[in-house]
Amino acid sequence: TLFETAGWRGVLERASGSVALGRFLSRAGGVFPVWHVLADLAQHPGGTLLPVEVADPSRVAALAVSSDRGSLVQVANLTRDPVAVDVIVADVEQVHDVRLLDAATAVDAIDHPEDVRAHTMGAPSASLMAPATPIRLTLAAYAVAFIGSGPAILP
Repeated sequence: TLFETAGWRGVLERASGSVALGRFLSRAGGVFPVWHVLADLAQHPGGTLLPVEVADPSRVAALAVSSDRGSLVQVANLTRDPVAVDVIVADVEQVHDVRLLDAATAVDAIDHPEDVRAHTMGAPSASLMAPATPIRLTLAAYAVAFIGSGPAILP
């Protein structure tokens, strides 16, 4: 596990809740945001971590992985202020999934994680975007964006 499996330092909240219930958004029996990060990464067994450049690592963190199932880029806002990011993937014409985990989706993401993972914001239209065109996102406070593409971001 990352630290604990269940409880406020874990991936899932205990069914009975925890002593930290109420200190931050946590619901008995729900999942924490890290569950979504791990669930998406688990879709790429044997994948390869890809190099990522972040202009301001004190504000934004990113992770990219590629496998025979496609590629995934995760971008997180580390601040309490909205942040605009441009995500450039080499194979942007094949982006098929863009999801946000933020305050607007948090309760559903905690209570119904599989449903939230199945919902996408919609991918940019391949006919409207040239290769290497940035996907511009504004990430709310502490938001995470999940961008899936296939079959691979890099050769």
